[in-house]
Amino acid sequence: PRPLSKEKAQIDEWHKELAPSTELLNDYNKRRIEWLEYEKRYLAEMKSQTASIKALAERAKHETITLLCKEETDEKCHRRLLKGLIERHMR
Repeated sequence: PRPLSKEKAQIDEWHKELAPSTELLNDYNKRRIEWLEYEKRYLAEMKSQTASIKALAERAKHETITLLCKEETDEKCHRRLLKGLIERHMR
């Protein structure tokens, strides 16, 4: 989770490629785009990360995976979107 380093956050793995791009975050945080546009662009960014998503989906079949983010709830957070992508690859 931003702005913590992997060491300070004390997490086992950090898949930065599955985080929203800095440009996307800036556009949303500076209110240049609404949530629906953010969601659309995040999902488009993740199309190039299929291998990483599939790998997590395979692991999730046998172990617990915890997704972290700075947002307090998943209503407007990329972790909810990522969870959906992972679940689709588990079927």
